[in-house]
Amino acid sequence: MRILLGIHDSQHLHGTQTWAYTLAGALRGLGHQVDVVAGRPGQWADRLGCRRAPAGPYDWTLFSSYELWEAWARTPGLGRRAFVAHGKDCPWDTPAEGADLYLAVSPEMVDHLADEGITARLLPQPIDTELFSPGEPIGPTPRRVLVSDQDAIARDLILEVCRERGLEADVLTDTWDTERRIFVADVVIGVGRLALEGMACACSVIVAAGWRESTDGCGDGLMTDATRRASSRCNYIGRAFRLPLTAAWLHAQLDGYDRAQGPANRAWVCRHHEATMIAERLVEYLEGGQETA
Repeated sequence: MRILLGIHDSQHLHGTQTWAYTLAGALRGLGHQVDVVAGRPGQWADRLGCRRAPAGPYDWTLFSSYELWEAWARTPGLGRRAFVAHGKDCPWDTPAEGADLYLAVSPEMVDHLADEGITARLLPQPIDTELFSPGEPIGPTPRRVLVSDQDAIARDLILEVCRERGLEADVLTDTWDTERRIFVADVVIGVGRLALEGMACACSVIVAAGWRESTDGCGDGLMTDATRRASSRCNYIGRAFRLPLTAAWLHAQLDGYDRAQGPANRAWVCRHHEATMIAERLVEYLEGGQETA
């Protein structure tokens, strides 16, 4: 199949951008022809492999942006159209009307679309588990913490707690070598894809967020056998348990550090988020859509 992935922008390296890059690579590995186009081109366009414009005809176009859906409403050669819902906090996540297929990256979004009268198929986040693989074994006690700069409220609080505990903290901004930064961390604190990438690298992971108004500084805590499934329902962004993000809470999460969490985290990602497996599921959805056309 020829497939086009349309994303909102290539100005950042956030969840949607790395989602498209990872999924495109996995689909190409299965023998499909895949293009990526960003509605708002930016500094990461070349690294993400973005084309300047669609070069159809395509069999399917997957939209991750309502803005792009509107802009390409009359564009020929896009084939059948699918809309991918990543979250419910951004304007470009507004579900488009009239798609041939709706996809959602989490059960929470499946339910959210159902409330809007839309039936969506679950397509979990794809993670390249060869790229994001264990680096240095995490220590018996935490020494190095990787913190997302994307979560401004959480970041400042986490850095304060790390200073109090004498931990080395590395703040992750937009960068192409995320995996190298994770390789040397014992603990990754963040949300969404960063949390999953940290889990894939067999790190201890604390899901904590503070940059969306709807989360208002909350978290799901340490990823353990007791928390992973619930956190996955909300795309690992802290909405499953909504535990208040405070210094005392962060200290308690770090007190619960157990190096055995690392291998268990990786096993979870390999079982539920491995990129080729997710790409194969997507192909099944798309081929099923073609049969019913």
